[in-house]
Amino acid sequence: MQTIQLTQIIQPINLSVKPFSWERFYIATWALEWEQINFESAEKVTFENKPSRANQEVQVWDVIFAKMQNTKKTLLITEKEKDFIYSSWFFVLRHWKEILSWFLKHFLNSASFLEQKDKNCTWATQRALTLEWLQKIQIPLPPLSHQKQIIQKLDTLTNLINLRKLSIDKTEKLTKSIFIEMFWDPMINDKGWEVSTLWKSCYFIKDWPHKSLNYIEKWIPFVSVNNIIKWFWDFWNVKFISQEDYNFYSKRCKPEFWDILYTKGWTTWFAKYVDLKIDFLNWVHLAVLKFDKNILNWRFLESILNTNYCYKQSQKYTRWIANRDLVLWQMALIKIFLPPISLQNKFASIVEKNEENIKKQKESLRKLEELYASVMQESFS
Repeated sequence: MQTIQLTQIIQPINLSVKPFSWERFYIATWALEWEQINFESAEKVTFENKPSRANQEVQVWDVIFAKMQNTKKTLLITEKEKDFIYSSWFFVLRHWKEILSWFLKHFLNSASFLEQKDKNCTWATQRALTLEWLQKIQIPLPPLSHQKQIIQKLDTLTNLINLRKLSIDKTEKLTKSIFIEMFWDPMINDKGWEVSTLWKSCYFIKDWPHKSLNYIEKWIPFVSVNNIIKWFWDFWNVKFISQEDYNFYSKRCKPEFWDILYTKGWTTWFAKYVDLKIDFLNWVHLAVLKFDKNILNWRFLESILNTNYCYKQSQKYTRWIANRDLVLWQMALIKIFLPPISLQNKFASIVEKNEENIKKQKESLRKLEELYASVMQESFS
């Protein structure tokens, strides 16, 4: 397959925004998700109050991508998006006859392009691709007929992947809806459930000793906040400690099945019940809660700790602390309510079925993404 310099078949465009007298949507890089605009993250601006970086116009069939290193954000401009203003942190590319816009968009999502882009990013504070280095990017260029075949395959897979992600997102949100339906809003507590505190309902609230450890290549996982993503375990970058360190430090704080891990940080808040049947230790910013199972179900406790009701209490207690971390005696003051354990168990049973559905959907998503990656590799390498 022929490979040529990208700028031989596309033209980088930089059209400054002309004065206008109405409100227009401004699209920053963070407003792009799954190759679509998230209008909750977009903002309406006037010409007078728009940020200085809100200064790019586009046309239908232009393709934009984020300049920043390690950032994968692309959008093909259609009639729906052509009248918005775009951040100067996007490159705007306009194609010529030899390449189709949809093919260009898929190329900008490929490992081939992203590797070239990240390698050529410059600047000190925010590494990004410059126009000079954009001219070094190479693109494989098959005939238009072959481009159309590639587009059809990748569009089909992309649509299936996005539908699967949307389904997972809705299914994950369902747990919160079930919680509200069964227990109502804890901020109001209209059902008059008994109010308790973590101090009263947990017999153990401790964190990791405030000490540094020597990490080793592989043995006992040392779990941090980054290893729990959206309330699911993610061990791809987990660190490990020795069996000797585990034996010594687990005497103070040993997470066990059905315990709750609760974050202490100001910016990242979540609770996650332990369903791992392996030994591990927890980072200092994760507290271990062991609770009275006669009055609390672990899934219920996890869910209520993940509500705004508990989050706002955490914010209040950390407001005047320099490092914005809860200390354990403050965490113990957080209030929860205690519905009958039978109702909590019923909630847990419903949530468990919901999580099984999520696992099946994520496995389906994984297979689709593997197939997509395979087609991308075949098309652009």
